[in-house]
Amino acid sequence: MKSLVLLLFVVLCYLSPKSQTIADNTITIDFDHIATSRCSDRNENYLKYKHITYANIYGIIRLTNQGDSTISFWIMNCSWTDLIKIEPDSILLAVLNCDSNYPRMISLNQGQSIVFNSVIEIPSNYFEQSLKKARKEKSYNTFRIGFIYINGNEYEGIGWDLWDKIKEEKQKLDKLIWTKPINIEYSQYRREITN
Repeated sequence: MKSLVLLLFVVLCYLSPKSQTIADNTITIDFDHIATSRCSDRNENYLKYKHITYANIYGIIRLTNQGDSTISFWIMNCSWTDLIKIEPDSILLAVLNCDSNYPRMISLNQGQSIVFNSVIEIPSNYFEQSLKKARKEKSYNTFRIGFIYINGNEYEGIGWDLWDKIKEEKQKLDKLIWTKPINIEYSQYRREITN
C-alpha cells in the first residue's frame, strides 16, 4: 500500500505543470526618470480620478534578466500596463488605447532587458508635498513600481478567465517584483553621468 501511494505521488509530481521559479534578483525592475512635467491635466481614463490634477514623470520601466539562463514570461501585447502596480495607489500609470490586445510571451537571455516608455501620473498635491519636503528636509515623497511576473509555464496563451485569475492571485499574494523607492522630484531637464 505504501509503495502504491509513493508511486501515485511520483506520477502526480511528474504530470503536474512545471513552473519556472524566479529566485530573488533573477529579474529586476528599474525606473529611469527622464523628465517631470508640472501640468494641470485631469485624468480622463479613470472616472474616479477625473477631479484630480496631475504632474507627470516621464521615464522608462526596465525589466532585466540578472540570472544565468534565459527566462520567459507573459505580457499583454499593448496593455502591458495591466501587469504594473504602483504604490501608493493614488499614483497612476498612463494607459493608451489599443485595437489588438493579446497575451504575448517574452524571452530574455542572460543580461537582456525589455523597456517600456512610461508616463507616471502623480496627483498634484502629493507632488507639491514632495517638493516642499525636499526643500525643508532634503528628502522626497516616494513611490514604487511592481511587476506581476507570469512565467512561461503558468499560462498557456488562451483564456481570459485564466489570465485574470493568475494576475489577481499574484497581486493578492503580493507576488510582484518591486523597484526600490523612487523619489518624486522636479526635474525638467535631467542629466546623469553613468559608467
